[in-house]
Amino acid sequence: PMQTEVAGMYTISVKDGGKTVGHSQFEVLPDTMDGDASDVRSLQKSIDADGLDQATIVVTLRDQYGNPLPGRPVTLVSSRSDDVIETDSSDTNVQGEQRFLLSTERSGTIIVRALDLLSGTPIGSSAQISAGAARGGEDTTPVRRTSLRAQTVEFDVIDRFEITAP
Repeated sequence: PMQTEVAGMYTISVKDGGKTVGHSQFEVLPDTMDGDASDVRSLQKSIDADGLDQATIVVTLRDQYGNPLPGRPVTLVSSRSDDVIETDSSDTNVQGEQRFLLSTERSGTIIVRALDLLSGTPIGSSAQISAGAARGGEDTTPVRRTSLRAQTVEFDVIDRFEITAP
């Protein structure tokens, strides 16, 4: 059972007395998207707030066994409505990754989150980028969401639409 948790093609053989009498192939498909096994990370900790400097954000979708989920559309959302997010692909690649570029003209802290559009499942981590601060550093560590309430307080803008709730 554990051998078939890894998605891919498998070949099976039927043996009778040490002699192969038949064989077949089957494919194990990835399981459903797991928001906690998936992640969002930024390749830069900080960018200049000049509208030109960009942070590369990588969203990786995985199932509960760590299998990548290719061909799935993802959206990336910033905690601030005036940040610009671009991508050159419509869905995840064979490694389950989709890359986004983020730029801004406003200084401050930016938190980005991702959503798997097929399942409507949010990714359980976010990335934080400092705009206007001194450049430097490598990958940011994904920030884990602690509760749904914290998520709704932090994000009141979804893909350029402002949501106001009592």
